[in-house]
Amino acid sequence: MVNINKQQKKIAIVGLNINCGSQTDLDKFERAIYEGKQYNHVLTHPDIKLNEILNQIVKEAVVKANAKIALIFVNEQDDKTSLPPTELSNFHVTHKLKSKTVFSGIEIAQKLLTLREVDAVLICEALSGAIVLKLEVDALKNNQPIYAVINGLAVSQNSSTTPNNITKTCRQAYNISGFQPEDIDYLEICGSGILEPNELEIKSLVTAYQIKSNTEFHCAIGSVKANTGNCTASEIISIIKTVLCLYYRYIPAVPEWSNPKNIGLWKNSSFYVVTQS
Repeated sequence: MVNINKQQKKIAIVGLNINCGSQTDLDKFERAIYEGKQYNHVLTHPDIKLNEILNQIVKEAVVKANAKIALIFVNEQDDKTSLPPTELSNFHVTHKLKSKTVFSGIEIAQKLLTLREVDAVLICEALSGAIVLKLEVDALKNNQPIYAVINGLAVSQNSSTTPNNITKTCRQAYNISGFQPEDIDYLEICGSGILEPNELEIKSLVTAYQIKSNTEFHCAIGSVKANTGNCTASEIISIIKTVLCLYYRYIPAVPEWSNPKNIGLWKNSSFYVVTQS
């Protein structure tokens, strides 16, 4: 039986990149987020090989040579798709897994890292974005760069997107992390652009993030889809956007925002939208 304390479950994001290109792509993306502009570059470079992508991000994350690494490929479209051939120079790939969502992939990564089966986990979605995860205690010990720390993670095991289910999952997340709704300054949402799912999401979040005090408009919200459109890798790009905002310590502006389409949905809400970072 493995004795695991809460501190050992904290996951550090030690590497990230988008476009499967150079670090310059990540810098341009971050500038677009900060300036509240749309990032219209294609989020996939077909000429870049997968092995080059993975080796680059692991190198930038300063993962030690001969480290045991798990690769998790996200593909929600086809669960039967075979895993792509990959090879990491100077690293021992012990696990190659698939996940339908990035968040389920992070959940898998947390288990592998906590049980010490691997030293690091690389999650890649649609060849458009990737992140490298380690236990926070290990990253600190090895003086690795840390972009952000995942204090709590809740992934719904129920595929039903009802308001009750979404609200329950949100509350599980901040209960695990030890935070309360009033501690949250920014919330990255899905924002699909489709009327019914959008209204359902808003209703659920308004309920989940109700606060006890009378403080109005304390939590900003946004969606990376306002910057990139409905790209195929919106989950990983959404995470990377939020991590960059945490790292550089600003609340991101929402491009071309005017007014909510249905003001009534926001009644008694503490959410607001930022038009300038």
